[in-house]
Amino acid sequence: RPSPQSVTDDGGMGYRIGSAVSSRCASEPGVRSCAVVLPYVRRSTVRDLATSFLSDLYSDNRYRTGDRVRVRAEGLKTLTVIAAGNRTLTESEVGGMESAIG
Repeated sequence: RPSPQSVTDDGGMGYRIGSAVSSRCASEPGVRSCAVVLPYVRRSTVRDLATSFLSDLYSDNRYRTGDRVRVRAEGLKTLTVIAAGNRTLTESEVGGMESAIG
């Protein structure tokens, strides 16, 4: 994946947040939903968050069977991104993140 600093002008903040959230969701058994509250939002930051979140949770299982299949954050169904001012971003603003999760 591209370097976070080369993609956005916010210093890769979206990538770092997405990676941290995916790690936390994967490490907590039974997580069904997650909400992220951001003090400010740029469209590119949310896009980068979604990209990093999904790529960190993805496991290529094409050649795995049985016990070797890896599923990270198996029960996770929704991720909500809330911007400053209590405005919840729509799925189209996040780039289809919710539909990609569940």
